[in-house]
Amino acid sequence: EQVVQAEEALKVAQMRLTEGSGIQYEVLLEEAYLAQSQADLLTAENDVKQAKRSLLFLMKKETSEDVQLADLDRKDELDYKEKDLMEIAVNNRLEFKRYYTEIHSYEMQLKLLKANRRPKLDFVLSYDQQGTGIDSVGDGDIIWSAGLSFRFSPFKDTSVYGSSNREWINSDQFMQKSSLLMSLNDDSSVYSQEIDQRIMIRKLRSELATLQDSIRVEVYAAYEDFIESCVLLSAREKNLVAMEENHRIQVKSYELGINQFKDVVDARTDLISARINLTRARYTSDQLRGSLMYALGLLSFKESVQ
Repeated sequence: EQVVQAEEALKVAQMRLTEGSGIQYEVLLEEAYLAQSQADLLTAENDVKQAKRSLLFLMKKETSEDVQLADLDRKDELDYKEKDLMEIAVNNRLEFKRYYTEIHSYEMQLKLLKANRRPKLDFVLSYDQQGTGIDSVGDGDIIWSAGLSFRFSPFKDTSVYGSSNREWINSDQFMQKSSLLMSLNDDSSVYSQEIDQRIMIRKLRSELATLQDSIRVEVYAAYEDFIESCVLLSAREKNLVAMEENHRIQVKSYELGINQFKDVVDARTDLISARINLTRARYTSDQLRGSLMYALGLLSFKESVQ
């Protein structure tokens, strides 16, 4: 657009010079402006080519392929409130999910270890019948037995086991069995394992707290940068409107003989610069929005491709 306008302006300046209503200086200004526009166009084209090759390289594709880029759907307003940003990040960032999963796993293992240290009490009831053969099983002996057993660890690497059983044979005889066993240094203690689990849980919680602080800084820095870009974008939009109006004023004033042709050229240069600045501000705002969405853990694969 800048080159086209410069070419048209050069034609007008040359025509005015031919008709005697212009001066050579106007033609020289337009030629210089056209040359600068052509140089800017070449730079822009090369930048686009280099950016495409870099993008294709990162996508593991042939750098000679063509790529079509679509503009992102811009939004100047966030769908989230500032006070909710950290909660959103905690619920969506994979780092938090990984730590919560690991901590829960170690906590469950710790519960199992604690359960092994609790006293255990078992009740046993059995019924047996025996004879000389299948046909005579009804004439055989019937044995009932019932009893209690317990086990606990009063000290480290120490186990105490006790049991009491009574057996009845045909309900007219019984046998009472009781026993008590104490084992020392039997490696039954799980205190060391519990300590390891507690240390790991504390370590993970400490790392999680550090991660929260780090991501909080990342989230709010991204949020503030995005808000700042929105304010800058609004300023660029207003500046473009002002430059468009200034260009109209300068053109009209020149037609009325109030100002010089150089003022028109300067106004047009400011107008083009305003358009470029607005485009850059829009790109920066889109980029910073993406950075914020990434910090919140909301940047999906589809959005990344776009």
